[in-house]
Amino acid sequence: MVSVTVKNTSGKRQREDDAWFLIGLSKLVDSKGNKYDIKEMELKYDTNLLSKPFSQGEARSVDFLFDTPKGIKADKFLIFDKNLESIPFKL
Repeated sequence: MVSVTVKNTSGKRQREDDAWFLIGLSKLVDSKGNKYDIKEMELKYDTNLLSKPFSQGEARSVDFLFDTPKGIKADKFLIFDKNLESIPFKL
């Protein structure tokens, strides 16, 4: 499982368009470069906020569950921007 929290650290409200990414297409990458799709995703915040801007200091968290072979070493978490370019986060 990978837990991700996105927080508005700016001094103003932020719309989704200000930091657009496709969290539902995220992937887990192991130390050998194998990629794994999300099996389950749980939003840890009120889903009524999905269409509303992030307030100053607000954080929203999501837990991702990946179905991987036993014994792999997770290396990166990938999210994708609006151009479907991957953004890697080292784990």
